[in-house]
Amino acid sequence: MRVALFLVAVCALAQVEMPSIGVMLDASGARRVVYGVAGNFTLGPPLVEEAVLDSLPSAVAFDEAGLVIRRADASEVRFALPSVTALRGMSAEWVQAITATGSYALRIERGREALYALPAVRAEVRRR
Repeated sequence: MRVALFLVAVCALAQVEMPSIGVMLDASGARRVVYGVAGNFTLGPPLVEEAVLDSLPSAVAFDEAGLVIRRADASEVRFALPSVTALRGMSAEWVQAITATGSYALRIERGREALYALPAVRAEVRRR
């Protein structure tokens, strides 16, 4: 009986966190976490992008040839992606690379480095 009560208590504690469905850009261009479930959403405070990039374990940069991940041991991993205009931190292991033609997710975890194309978001105009 005590084991069952303990398991119920552990499961209840796991449910305290608000569900997050992702991150969006608001009208001012700031990134905000979206909390909630279908039909009932609320926005978190603006995220500070520079703080995320500063806390990355690797130095991520771009040049005319593409993206470069520089490690503390002086090793480098390069990805051919011309025309990068900006980098944004997505998390401790992911960086968003923005080009004139699209947006890419760069995984910077050691040994699992990869570059993925992100889906394009089309502006939808609703007419009444």
